[in-house]
This record gives sequence, structure tokens and C-alpha cells, in this order.
Amino acid sequence: MNKHFFFLFAILVMAVLPTYAQDDPVLFTVNNTPVHVSEFKYIYEKSNGTEADYSRASLEKYLDLYKNFKLKIALAREKKLDTIPALKRELEGYRKKLANSYLIDKEVTDHLAKEAYDRMKSDVRISHIFFSLKHLRSPGDSLAVYKKALDVKKQLDQGASFEDLAKKYSEDKPSKEKGGDIGYFTAIFPSGFYQLEEAAYTTPVGHIAGPVRSVSGYHIIKVTDKRPARGEMEIAQILFSKEDGKDVSVIRKSAEKAYNAITKGNLPFEDAARQFSDDKVTGAKGGYVGYIGINRFEPEFEDAVFALSKDGQISGIVESSIGFHIVKRLHKKQLGAYDKEKRGILTKLRKDPRYQLAIDAFIEKTKKEAEFAEKPGALDKWIASLPDSTFLTHKWRPSEEKDNTVLFTMKGMKATIGDLDEYAYRATRKRLRFGRNTKVSDGAKEIYKDFVNDRVMAYAESTLESKYPEFKALMREYEEGILLFDISRKEVWDKASEDSTGLAAFYPQIQDQFKWEERATVVTYTIPKLYEKQLPKIRKIAKKKTPAKVLAKFNKSKDVVSMARETFEKSKAPKGVKKVWHKGGMTETVFDVNRQPQTASFMVVEKIIPAGPKKLEDARGYAIAKYQDYLEEHWVQSLQNKYKVHVNKEVFESLVK
Repeated sequence: MNKHFFFLFAILVMAVLPTYAQDDPVLFTVNNTPVHVSEFKYIYEKSNGTEADYSRASLEKYLDLYKNFKLKIALAREKKLDTIPALKRELEGYRKKLANSYLIDKEVTDHLAKEAYDRMKSDVRISHIFFSLKHLRSPGDSLAVYKKALDVKKQLDQGASFEDLAKKYSEDKPSKEKGGDIGYFTAIFPSGFYQLEEAAYTTPVGHIAGPVRSVSGYHIIKVTDKRPARGEMEIAQILFSKEDGKDVSVIRKSAEKAYNAITKGNLPFEDAARQFSDDKVTGAKGGYVGYIGINRFEPEFEDAVFALSKDGQISGIVESSIGFHIVKRLHKKQLGAYDKEKRGILTKLRKDPRYQLAIDAFIEKTKKEAEFAEKPGALDKWIASLPDSTFLTHKWRPSEEKDNTVLFTMKGMKATIGDLDEYAYRATRKRLRFGRNTKVSDGAKEIYKDFVNDRVMAYAESTLESKYPEFKALMREYEEGILLFDISRKEVWDKASEDSTGLAAFYPQIQDQFKWEERATVVTYTIPKLYEKQLPKIRKIAKKKTPAKVLAKFNKSKDVVSMARETFEKSKAPKGVKKVWHKGGMTETVFDVNRQPQTASFMVVEKIIPAGPKKLEDARGYAIAKYQDYLEEHWVQSLQNKYKVHVNKEVFESLVK
């Protein structure tokens, strides 16, 4: 019996449990322990899938199953299986493994993914005044750049024109002459630009935000427009290039000629692209460009592309700075449902610095919730105690006498210098990575920061059950899965496999279910090809004599023939045997040319055994399974007699559709 089957059952049960509402009625109780409607409904739906039709028959069947499950758990708790140290260790190990990933998924990953998905529904147009951090000589220069950006922001707050200040101060040359306009963007912004994305999507149209930091520098932004996201369009095009010295009107007439031939049906678009397009790369592929997004091409070209409303539609003639285009829409990539897009979004986000920023923000939020408070002077005391010569080496050891000076406190928790010593000692690799050029105080502060984060995360994990009812329920169901396995093993499985006397007494009740068909004992004779000439004589003797006499006659000096005996039920016998199904029946000789050395073989039916009942030893595996079912049935009956089960009929009736 597979232990993980029961864990899977318990986890399946839990997968979609909702938060219990105060008005969540009790469907039934087992030994005064309630089971709420919300729990039962979601278990029922998850287990039955599309067949969860809420018919009376379906609900009654599943209610019986779930009541029996809870009866077994009641017995396990009565026998105090939930207090066994091994079970507690297993449960704690599972919790520890689950908690961190669950916490990060709930507090960070899911939030970021949903935030990005919602932003991907819109394009935002922004202008910026950019202050570059390139070519800085010292960290102080970064502060100087920031102060310069603050000064410009102050002028904007006092009513100065954004466009004028962009032209005057912005270090983004392509956009400054356009008053800072950099066009439309859509989430997810490139790595290192999350704070710019945050400002762009949270600032109302017409408002100004900043300065915000990116990997490139500081930005003061103005949001000038928001629109539904254009997404990506798969297109093909025919390009008529504007060539130096060539009359533009002549080029346009060439485009018009091709356009008329395409729209009148005289020339397929793909053939026209191969024949006329000046873009030889795409022209050779029938004009195929691929998918294009926003803000990659000139606005006139982009607007014309995204104005195409259906696949296969062909634009008019579109003029750009490089020429005239005829565009064909092939496919519009739409943003799918969140569940469909989530995995791709997460793949991008996990490589983005915003992931760590979100974790940092979560830690700060948790500190507030936990009422995190540092004790003045305690950190300085610890740093002052560290030896400059060894702390950042593998030689450092903390004091043998633990220092109980409190560093910080949280609700129900405290951390001491002694705790930090132990953490720092285990963080040998990090201490070594600092190197000899790092000040001990700087390295110590970094280790302290990691220690604080570690303890804050531990606090957050300790509150999962109270903060997330579904996590609490998941742990409960995992525990019940272990209990179900252990109690079933003790009450049924071990008894079924070890109680030989009980099994023997039970078998006559089911013996009629296990019968042999008519069988034949068959002897297979095998002869190496080397002795093939003796085959007729061997077959003749084998027809009349016993296998022992056949071997004695032909194997006097050499192993000419070998034999093997098997018994087959008729339905499972080789085809050749079925054809000669009688005592003395002999099959044709079969040559095995793939075997080395090559052999010849034939079969002889030694005897026919009439159909009849199987003995216990012949059906032991099946019999044990039946005995388990028998013990299970009687066990459940005894539990139903032992514990009171009360079903709220009114609540049950409300579920029936």
C-alpha cells in the first residue's frame, strides 16, 4: 500500500479549500468535531471534476466516503498517533520545506505576477528628464546627480514647463528635443527599470513623478497618455525604398501599382513581395517580418499596422522616412487569461531585480507587523568585540560563553548577541568573501543585516497558520494523511498480510471467485541446430516416452536435447499448444535463428488438468486484497458504532441541485 497515495488524497482535499467564513455552516460532525460545508464542497468538486453535478446520488456517495475518512482520523487521535515523535518530526520537516516557498509565493511572487499582468493590459506614454549616472568618479557624484534632479523637480513643482526643462536639462539626446517624449511603453519594463515602470503605471495622466532611480540614472517623468495595450502583431510587408536622387512620386506610383494588383486579386501578396520589395531579406520570404511590438518603429508605420482589424487584412500605402510600405496582418497576439500567462511572466520576473526589491519590501512590512525593535548600542557592542585579525577568516570562533544581550525583539521573539555569534560562525563562506580589504565593521553589518532578515522570515513563517487559513488547513490535511496511513496499517494492512490463520479461515468464503480454467502441463524440448538431423527421432520418442526417458536416451555423451515444464491455462497458452490441446499433443518444430547458437524446439502436452478452484497459495495476493476489503468494511462498521456521526440534513439538502 502506497503511503503517498494517502498524502496525495489529503493534499488534493486541501488544494482549493477556501477561507472559512463566519457563516460557513457545519455539514456534519464526527465525535463532535465539525466539518464545514466549504471544506466538503471543494473536496467534492476537486475529487469529482466535471462529474461534480451536485445530484443527490453523487453527494450522498461522497458524503459517505468522507465521513468514513473522518471516522478513521478520530480513532487515530484517540490512540494518540498524533503525539508520536516520528510523526511530529515528519510533519515539521514537511512544514519547514513548504513554508518558505509558500510564503514567498503568496507575499512576493503572486503579487508581482498579478501586478505585471494587470499592467500588461495597458500602454503608457511618458516623457522624461534624464540625469545620467554614467562616468561617475565617486559615490559622492551620485548624490550630486540626485540633488540636481531634485532641483529640477522643485522647478516643476513651482510651475515650470516640463518640455522646456527637458530641453534644458535632460541628458537623453534623442528625446530632449521633443520635450522629453519617449513614446509608449508596456510592462514588463527591462531589467533594472522597475521603479520607472512603477512610477509610469501609478502616476495619473498629466502628472509628474520622480526622481526615480534606474540602472542608467535618475528620471523625472510625466505621464502623457494611457491606452489599452496594443500587444504584438505578426505582419508581412512590401517596402519601396526612398532612394537618394530618385523622385518620390515615382516610387509611390510603383507602390500603387503593386497595391492595385494585390487588391484586385491579380497578384498574391507573397508573390508581390518577392517581385517588388526592396527589403530583400523579408521579400525572399514573401514579405514575412514576424511579430512587432510598440515603440520600435516610426509612429506612422506602427499606427497603420495596429489599425488592421483582422487577420489577412492589407493596409493602404503607408509612408515612413525610409519609404512606402504595404502591410499585411497575419496574426494578433492577444494577452491570454492570467493563469495561462502567469508562468511566462514569472520566468521573466525571477531574472529581474524587482524580485529582490519585493522581498526586501516584504521584510520591511513584516518588521512593522512584528513590532521589530532594536536595542540601542547592542549592535555596536557586538562589532566592538570582534577581532580585526580573524573575524573575516576561517579562524574566527565565537566566545564559548554565550552573550545574552538582546539585539532586537519581535512579537514573542528575541535575538541575542549569542544568537548572532552562532549565525556569523555558520556564515563562514560569506565572511571569507568579504576579503582582507573590507573593514570588519562593514562585514559585520552585512552579516547582521542577513541575520535580521533570516529572523524576520522565520517570524513570518511562524504566523502562516494564523494569516493563511488555507495553509493551516493544508498542514492539517497533511497530518491527517499521515494518521490515515498509520491507523490503516495497524488496523487493516498488517493484519491482512500477517494474520495467516484469519486469512485461511476467510478464504473459503471467497474461494469461488478464484478458479482455474482447464490447464495443460506442457514440456518444451529444445535441440541445438548442430543436432538438427536427430529431430525426427527425438520427436518420435517424445511422443511416446516421458521426458526423463527422452533425456536419458539422447544425452548419453552430449547434451543433445533439453527440456522445460510449464503449466498454462487454455486462454493463456501459446497458439501452437491450443491447436493440439489434448494429452500427447505435439506442436510443429520452431527454429530460432536469432538465438546463438541457433535452436529448434517443439512442445508436447503432458497432461490436461480439469478446471477447478484455486488453493489459497495459488491466489494469495488476490486473497489478501479481498481480506483487506473485508477487514476494512468491518472496521468502518465498528467505527460507526463507536463514534457518533451527525449530519445536518437541512444543510445537506441545500447542496442538492
